[in-house]
Amino acid sequence: MRIKTITNKETKPLTKPSADKPEPVDYELRTWTAKDGVRIQAAFVRKSGPLLVLKTEDNKEVRILLQKLSEEDQDYMTSLKL
Repeated sequence: MRIKTITNKETKPLTKPSADKPEPVDYELRTWTAKDGVRIQAAFVRKSGPLLVLKTEDNKEVRILLQKLSEEDQDYMTSLKL
C-alpha cells in the first residue's frame, strides 16, 4: 500500500467499485496518523469496539485499533460521538 502525506484540508469523495462505473460514497478522505508516525489517507467507514475500519482511495479496507492512532485522530473519533 502506498502511504500519502496529505493535510486534513485536502479531501475528496471516496468511490466504491462497480461493474459499470464507480458510485460516490458519503465518506471523505482524511490523513490518519499512527502513534509511530505512519500516515495513511483514508475515509472512516465504521467502528466496532476499539477497532476502526478505514477505506483508502483505491478501496482497500484498513483496520486499526483506535489506541494505535495519534492523540489528534483519537480526539477526532471522539468528536464524531459514535
